Amino acid sequence: MKSLGMIIVCAGLSWVARAEGERVTVRPEITDEALINPGMGWVCFHYSNRLWAYGSRLEPGDTLAWFPGTSVIYFRLPWCYLEPEEGRYRWDLIDAYAQPWVAQGKRIALRVTACENRFRYATPEWVQRAGAETVASRGAGAAVLADAAGHS
Repeated sequence: MKSLGMIIVCAGLSWVARAEGERVTVRPEITDEALINPGMGWVCFHYSNRLWAYGSRLEPGDTLAWFPGTSVIYFRLPWCYLEPEEGRYRWDLIDAYAQPWVAQGKRIALRVTACENRFRYATPEWVQRAGAETVASRGAGAAVLADAAGHS
């Protein structure tokens, strides 16, 4: 049994030693260019709950190429804007703005909210009319969706 244990320890140590020898050191070239780090760094907040603020003031097609390092366009919208009626979606709120970013290889971040302090119906009103339970939150109603076991 001691022999088997010693074999396992030696095999493990040889694997670690081999991994040490395979390390690669990277030395980036020094440059004055902006570092594009997809998913990190500068983000264009196109929408943040309100359709009339932030990126909505940009010219159509502006991907902020003039602001080096920006690689993500972020859309944060209440559900009520994206599905104002059951089954009728408003992807046009995103598509036209997102396409130029996609064409340049940039990324899109999308957040759909169901509860907001600015909106009575961040979750669409039709969801409540369909019977979803709601709770009051700072004067606004928010749908409470229950799981299969009935827990919220």
